[in-house]
Amino acid sequence: MSESSTPSAEASPEVDAVAGAWIGGNIDTTAAVTAAGALAGDDALKIATIVKTTQNALIGVVAVALSAYFAFKVERDPNAQRPGLKTLWDRFPKFVLGFIVASGVGTWYANAVSAADAKTTIGVVTDWRIWFLVLAFVSIGREFRIGALKEAGWRRSPSSPARRSPTSPSA
Repeated sequence: MSESSTPSAEASPEVDAVAGAWIGGNIDTTAAVTAAGALAGDDALKIATIVKTTQNALIGVVAVALSAYFAFKVERDPNAQRPGLKTLWDRFPKFVLGFIVASGVGTWYANAVSAADAKTTIGVVTDWRIWFLVLAFVSIGREFRIGALKEAGWRRSPSSPARRSPTSPSA
């Protein structure tokens, strides 16, 4: 293999398809799936994109199915009344509705304005997305307490490096 060729240049279509399926099924974001699939080859990119898009499209269906399964089979008390729609609604992950609404609004907006306006707006929305993500992680961090881990039984691993006291000399 020459230095300028990629490993996928010599791979068979079956290998590209398997690589694409693994890439599409295991990487979180659609953009990262696209980048990884493109690096693996054209066939891998196509399969990875199909797998990831299918995951994205089915998340709502799977969320409803899992909510129903756990409500009716796994966590159901045999002596209690049969769970109803309220139970499903209470268990349903509401973020799925946010994804559906955001996708619908984004699609509508992209079709309603010029490409230049859409590109500008996408930049602003991306900035907002980053700030909300930062705020989410800060909020999670503010709720984190080492003491709660210790109360739950967490202990330092014997293989972890020993903690140095501020007065001990450094090595």
